[in-house]
Amino acid sequence: MSLVITSYLNFVGDLNIPNIGSGDPNRDYLDKMIERHEPQFLSDLLGYELANLMIEDQDVATPPPGIYYDLLHGKEFTDSLGRLNKWEGFLSEVYNPIAYYVYYLVQQDSFSTTTSIGETRPKSENSEVYTPIEKMNRAWNTMVDINCVLHDFLTVNAEDYPEYRGVEGPRDLSWGNRKFFTKQNALGI
Repeated sequence: MSLVITSYLNFVGDLNIPNIGSGDPNRDYLDKMIERHEPQFLSDLLGYELANLMIEDQDVATPPPGIYYDLLHGKEFTDSLGRLNKWEGFLSEVYNPIAYYVYYLVQQDSFSTTTSIGETRPKSENSEVYTPIEKMNRAWNTMVDINCVLHDFLTVNAEDYPEYRGVEGPRDLSWGNRKFFTKQNALGI
């Protein structure tokens, strides 16, 4: 998989990560997080075969409109409850589930720093260090909501996406894509 869907431009508003402009210190870190986690997210969520087909279809010079184009760019559909709905697409600047996932991971990874003496957090003058768990949970739960719309889109259009396996994996969330459809809260329940 080689197509990069998510960029630093997705990290504004609720997903704000400071200092990610060109030449800023967090930009390389964010780009590496996207590069590392985006392919795995797509493979885990969609299944390797469907994710690969979508990316291969978009690697051509002028990608044709079609089912894989719809996954990236979005499409209106009649959902499983008979309502008009819209899958916004992975390229959505606002509703990109990959960006919400990467934001969650960045917040999780940035809360402390691993040093030779253990995990540390910098001490700032005139400020208080606060846990990012509420922002992390909000990002995770928004990602889950977006993924549920995607799941509905893929299942009502199952004839176009026979490679999609649906929600898979055990309840313990150790493998499969079920974790991407399970909300979190600050209490861990």
